[in-house]
Amino acid sequence: FIGIYAYSQSSITGLRGSFNISSMSAGDAKSKMGFSVGGIYTTPLSDARHFQPSLLFSLNGVRAADSYSPDYSAHYYSVEIPLMLSRRWGEEDINIGFDMGPFLRYGLFGGYWTDSDAGRIKPDIFDSQKRFDVGPQIGFSVIANNLYIGYSFQYGLIKPWSEKKGHYYNSSINFGYLFNIY
Repeated sequence: FIGIYAYSQSSITGLRGSFNISSMSAGDAKSKMGFSVGGIYTTPLSDARHFQPSLLFSLNGVRAADSYSPDYSAHYYSVEIPLMLSRRWGEEDINIGFDMGPFLRYGLFGGYWTDSDAGRIKPDIFDSQKRFDVGPQIGFSVIANNLYIGYSFQYGLIKPWSEKKGHYYNSSINFGYLFNIY
C-alpha cells in the first residue's frame, strides 16, 4: 500500500467480536475455541498513528493433549482490555494497519475438571489458576467503509498455574462495525 492514511480529526467507535483459539505454551496442552465481544474505540494521534483500546468480554481455555494423563479441561470468562497502537496505510475509507500494544485480562468465572485416582473432580478454576494476565499483543487490521476485520495474537506473561509449566496464548480473527463520533 502506497500512500499515507489521511489524517482525520474524528474518533471512531464501534462493536467488535472475535473468534479465538487459546492454549498454553506447554507440551501437555491443546487448543480450545472461544470468543470475545465488546466495544472498540479509535482516535488519531497523528497522520498515520491511532490509539485503539477495546473493552471485551471473552471466553478462553485449554485442554489436555491426547497423550497427557491425567486428562483435564479448563475454560474461563474474563474482561479483557487490549490497548493497541495502530500504524495505518491507505485512504480514509479503505486502509490497513499494523497493531501492537499490551493487553490486560481479569478472569470472572469459569470451569475446570481433571481426572484423578478417585475419578473426575471439578474444583473451582480460580482455586488453582490466577485470575489476572497481561502481555503483548500484535496483529493487523483492515478498515473498509466502516467494516473492521483483523487478526491478533496475544501471549500472556503471567504463568496461570503454579504447578504447571507454560503461559496462555490466544490467536483471534476479529471483526466489527465502526461509526464516527464528532
